[in-house]
Parts: sequence; structure tokens; C-alpha cells
Amino acid sequence: MPEARRKFLPGLAAALLLQQGVAYAFDVPPPGRLGEDRVTVDASLETMSFRTGSLDVNVTLAPLGSIYASGLRVRLGAGRSWYDFLANDAEGRIARGFGFEGNLLVGYSITTTRLNLVGLIGVASSETTDQGLNRADHGAKAVMSVFARPTDRTMAYASFSHSTIRTTSQMQVKFGTTMANGLQVGPEANLVWHRSYPWNASTSSWRVGVHLSSIRLGPWYFGVSGGWLRDRDLGDGHYIGTSIYGS
Repeated sequence: MPEARRKFLPGLAAALLLQQGVAYAFDVPPPGRLGEDRVTVDASLETMSFRTGSLDVNVTLAPLGSIYASGLRVRLGAGRSWYDFLANDAEGRIARGFGFEGNLLVGYSITTTRLNLVGLIGVASSETTDQGLNRADHGAKAVMSVFARPTDRTMAYASFSHSTIRTTSQMQVKFGTTMANGLQVGPEANLVWHRSYPWNASTSSWRVGVHLSSIRLGPWYFGVSGGWLRDRDLGDGHYIGTSIYGS
């Protein structure tokens, strides 16, 4: 393999991790909610160290009934990201990258009074520009998310996604306590890992922080989060984000 390409690939993998490392808004309704709505929208905007950020939007449809009842789900998602990455390990040279992803997923949701679970699978397409190198990729994507209320005063949320586009996976968890005004506060964690090339070891990016969720304004619920991150190539940093969910 040419030396320039061997040096560039680890940086490209790190860029993908930063691009994918998004603290998504809740993408499944809290359990116990009632209504006849068929569509929900969730979006998140995040900025991180290393001049990195992302904007993601999902629209989820329940075509055969209420979004708050068990049934078929269809989701259309789109995301935009911007990031720095380590282009040359030996020289410590940092490069700039941009990415866009769109996906169409279909699946099923199971809804109870204490737990909402959704599983989706479908197609995804991405376009990236890294250090002037343009690349388009297509593949499959799967998402599974669960929102639980173990008790009236506690919540737990977990989401796992996997894309065959350069084999990128993400796991996110949130726990919280519900305060008297309905706000939810607690810790959160996020792990993104990537394995694309046989000669390149798995690369990971970790984040740990706190979230404040369920800030209500009409039919919309807002959240904020922030904390510490560690990237294998770029080192330690921080992140802060905001999210919105509504129907």
C-alpha cells in the first residue's frame, strides 16, 4: 500500500467517527403517552472540540395508526457534519472534512405503558469531502432504540445504530430522574467505533456527560447535554448539544 494512503486512512477513520458521533434526540416517544398523531420529528445540533459539529433530522411516520401505539414505522433521516481530523500521523497534520448522510428505514414499534421499543432497517447514502477527496457511498443501516420508565420518577433511554458504510456503529445511553416540574436530568454516554479495513485496527470515540431533557414548549420537547470526549487520534475535548422532539 502506498505510504501516503496508509497515513491517511487512520485520519479518515477518525473523521468518520467524529462525523457519526452524534448525541441524537430521543427518536421514540416516551412510554405512557396517548394521542392520535401519526408523525414525529426529532432533531439535534451539536458542537464538539476539533472544530467539529453536526445537524441531524429524523421524520418518523406511523402509516397505519397512532405513533403512540404498536405498529409499522417508516423513517426518513438526514444529517450534515463538519470536522477536523488527523490527516498525517507522523507530521501531526490536521485536515478539514464535511459529510452528508440520508437514509430511509422501515420497521416496527412495540409500545407499552412502561416501555417503547422501535427497530428499523433500510438503505443509507453518504457523501464526504475529506482533505479535498470526494467520496460517495451506499449501504444498509439499522437502528434500535428503547425508552423506558422503570418507575414514575426514573427514565432510561438506549439506542444502537450500525451502518455498512465503512462499518460504523454507535451506542448511546441516557439515564435520568424526573423532577417535580417534569424535567429529566441524569448522565449519558456515547461510544462510536469503526472497522473498515483489514489492516486498520478498530478506532473508537468516547463521550460522557450529563443531559437535561423534557423541557416542554407546546407540543415540542427540548433537551440540552454536554460533557467530555476522547478521540483516539485527536485527544481529549468537550461537547455540547441541543435536541428537539415533537409530534
